[in-house]
Amino acid sequence: MARFVHCVRLEKEAEGLGAPPLPGPKGQWIYENVSREAWQQWTAHQTRLINEKQLVLKDAEARAYLVEQMDKFFRRQDFDQAEGYVPAAPAAALSALIVDAASQPAQSPASTQKEQSDRTIK
Repeated sequence: MARFVHCVRLEKEAEGLGAPPLPGPKGQWIYENVSREAWQQWTAHQTRLINEKQLVLKDAEARAYLVEQMDKFFRRQDFDQAEGYVPAAPAAALSALIVDAASQPAQSPASTQKEQSDRTIK
């Protein structure tokens, strides 16, 4: 049976985690106050921060930075974004592009080659 918490990030009742994700009081606080969905959002954001900022997790300063950002993330405060990160297009938008491309008439390789050579001559 699923366990529900009032998620501080989502500001609603949602399915909780199965176990504390970290040891100690911080892990217990997360277990009691953060939903599974919010934790998944955080782990994705944390991965982007690690990659974009090239954090080395054996460095105590990098770990302290991530804990600080995690606290801000869950408490809905201003947290750092990964510079250069561009979110993927929603699946519906990708599906529309695929359907649009599929509805275009196919060109024969000969006509495509002729169009390319015409462009290079001009």
